[in-house]
Amino acid sequence: MDQVLSSPSINPSAKLVLVVADRRADAGRELLASVASLGQQCGIDRRTAARAVHQLLRRGMLERVSTGGGHTASRYRLRDDAIEWCEEGGAR
Repeated sequence: MDQVLSSPSINPSAKLVLVVADRRADAGRELLASVASLGQQCGIDRRTAARAVHQLLRRGMLERVSTGGGHTASRYRLRDDAIEWCEEGGAR
């Protein structure tokens, strides 16, 4: 995770959302969260949180397991294999 956090190719908001998601995830590396709640916990607005989540999804660091729709929570899974791949020097 340290190399992900120091990577210049990932924007600071996405790094912050990733840290919060990591702390909220259960033993199966899944979390139930709305974009608004992630933004609130990170101290960023909902649109910024949505862009951060989109970047993490696009890079494969986060996977959407189920969509809540509207203003309800979605279920996400942290992709440790993608995070490890990024730490090894890969770029997505």
